[in-house]
Amino acid sequence: MFFIIVTTIPMLTVLWWFLSDRALAKYAPKAKYLRIILAAFALFQVGFLAYRIFGRMFGWSDEPPRELLVTSYVWHLFVVPTVVTPILALAALDGIAGRIRKFREVSSRKIGMDPPAEGATKKSDPESAPATTHSRRRFITLAAAAAPPLIGLTGTAVAIPQLKLVRTREIEAPIAGLPAELEGMRIAHLTDMHVGRFTGAKVLDLMVEETTSASPDMVVITGDIIDYALKDLPTAVSALQRLRAPHGVYICEGNHDLFESVEGFREGVIGGGLRLLLNEWEPIQIGKHRIDVGGIAWGVPGQRRGMDLRGNIAKLKEARPDGASLSMLLAHHPHAFDHAVAAGIPLTFAGHTHGGQLMLTENIGAGSMMFKYWSGLYKNAGNALVVSNGVGNWMPLRINAPAEIILTTLRRA
Repeated sequence: MFFIIVTTIPMLTVLWWFLSDRALAKYAPKAKYLRIILAAFALFQVGFLAYRIFGRMFGWSDEPPRELLVTSYVWHLFVVPTVVTPILALAALDGIAGRIRKFREVSSRKIGMDPPAEGATKKSDPESAPATTHSRRRFITLAAAAAPPLIGLTGTAVAIPQLKLVRTREIEAPIAGLPAELEGMRIAHLTDMHVGRFTGAKVLDLMVEETTSASPDMVVITGDIIDYALKDLPTAVSALQRLRAPHGVYICEGNHDLFESVEGFREGVIGGGLRLLLNEWEPIQIGKHRIDVGGIAWGVPGQRRGMDLRGNIAKLKEARPDGASLSMLLAHHPHAFDHAVAAGIPLTFAGHTHGGQLMLTENIGAGSMMFKYWSGLYKNAGNALVVSNGVGNWMPLRINAPAEIILTTLRRA
């Protein structure tokens, strides 16, 4: 699948440029500078992507400027799927419609169709039709050629400042049967830092500062601490070591954490003195009440990137001790919520979705298309799920899904 994606996207870029260049030569022959600009833009996008892919394959260590990375990511992951692909689809439909019209004209001439009956409607100005058609074609051609790069550059201009922004969102989670002594407990929820390309020291400092200033009773982290490379793990671990809460900091792993090495990630986190929960529970005594915090592993044994929510939660259920006043689950993928409810775990924290990343409205966009739960609070018969948009980014542009820290306050349902 990865190979198909990384080959299809540049092919679509080249096809868009080729059709745009041909159309501009035909309908806007004076737009020579635009044709040169489009060629240079397409060459950069395809060449830069190839450089990044082969750089990873051959271990080139140099990192290009962040602005170039953002431009490339916005083009390939946003503009090509949402703008270029529809343009190419419309061009294909237009080409098919044109061939059908020509086929009908040829067929009509061959069978010698009768001329229009007297009184039939005629074009008011047949001589102006070619000029009108040419003018319309010229406008459509210019729009189809110029719109994708302009949208891409606008997206880049929006995305770069976003990389430094993290909001704090407060949520109240109602839990059935919550002991009165635990009501009002505050849990800071961090997820999807993706330390690496687009999340560096400044964002991590802001995350630690905002979390610490909120004075939470507990901190939970639901995976994707690093974006890909283990070389970024020490930076991430160093930031997490600075987090403080009276009842501890607890972590589960995400899919990006395991891309390079499952064992390397786990050893790095545990070796840094952080509590990583892998299908296991951590009991916390608060007064006369015990809270059990459980975290599930991401993958299937032997499969670096596989996901087995049902199986991992089943293992967690088997290891669950009796007598807890409250149990909560840390899971990277929010669809673990349904399995948690079935297992009798009333509170779940999750990430993975980035709030949908690209949303037209709060409820319409990539999030609602891809996930059952994607951002905020979800309730099911006295059970609660909190899904965070995440602190960092693997794809820099966000629309109506800002990076965030969630402060969850427990309430009695």
